Amino acid sequence: MIQEVILESGYTEVSDTAVMALTPLVSVMMLTYKHGPFLSDAIEGVIAQKSDFPIELIIGEDCSPDNTREIALAYQQRYPQLIRVMYSDQNVGMHKNCWKTLNACRGKFIAFCEGDDYWIDPHKLQKQVEAFCDDSTVGVVTDNLRRIGDQIIPNDVAVEIDHLGFVKIIGLLHSNTIKTATVMYKIEVVNKIFSEELLKFDWPFGDYTMHLTALTMGKVKFLNDVTAVYRLSLGSATRTSTMKSLHIARSALQCSLYFSKINMIDPKIIQSIEMRNLAGIYGLVYATCDRKEFIMISQRLKEIGFKHNNLVRHLIRRIIVGSVLQTVYIRFKNTLDLL
Repeated sequence: MIQEVILESGYTEVSDTAVMALTPLVSVMMLTYKHGPFLSDAIEGVIAQKSDFPIELIIGEDCSPDNTREIALAYQQRYPQLIRVMYSDQNVGMHKNCWKTLNACRGKFIAFCEGDDYWIDPHKLQKQVEAFCDDSTVGVVTDNLRRIGDQIIPNDVAVEIDHLGFVKIIGLLHSNTIKTATVMYKIEVVNKIFSEELLKFDWPFGDYTMHLTALTMGKVKFLNDVTAVYRLSLGSATRTSTMKSLHIARSALQCSLYFSKINMIDPKIIQSIEMRNLAGIYGLVYATCDRKEFIMISQRLKEIGFKHNNLVRHLIRRIIVGSVLQTVYIRFKNTLDLL
């Protein structure tokens, strides 16, 4: 019988414990907010999974103003043996929603699929569980496709791996190339990102922190299989404004430098990591017209070896790309307004 239970966390859980597996091996976390147009795709990708072990799908719905909750609850009624829905009566934000949903997970492994992404390989979870080859392996990630509107295109960045197929932390410190919808981690890894030490930074993302935490705790295997589609939403948090993008870029630099130091990365490599991240921030600062910071970053980039001609070329490229994206966004928004 489907029940609504108010938990100590203040969340309401809708589930049917009579028909669900008591000890699922894998918990699929699906954090969702304002994903009404996309949520069915995400849920269907989990429903389609074929495995020889029990799984559960926990949907953490963060008081969306659209029909996201209604869709989640409708699927829970259709698939009570698989789906649990967690929701609150007020918006709590990404970090708290993640933490409260994670606390409800019962699996040894956690897989992720946010409400605007989806899986396309019905054997994704089975392949990943089988790839945990020893105790030192704490995660398994795969390749993915990207989707912009109705267009699906190949992944544009490669995950750097060693000759045994394990993710290299150096590559990830330079840039986050792992998409959340492709990962499976041991639950200890996910719990670690909510430690007091990491929470004090209040970074506006959880995925990058989680991937680097995993590589600090053990090995992460890469499977060269396309299992998921990462949806590029033009109105997402990373694209809604230059200031938000700048905040995320600054936080990513801080995050990569923090993990570089605790992993005792060579100082020359740390310098190249700083250079790559600052180069991205450079163009964003130019767009904000903050002359003082722009000059400061220019000087720092020159100090660590970024040549003047490269600075100019990078800035021009950034301006051109930014203009194109802005034009696409305006046209996309105007089209939606006409519908």
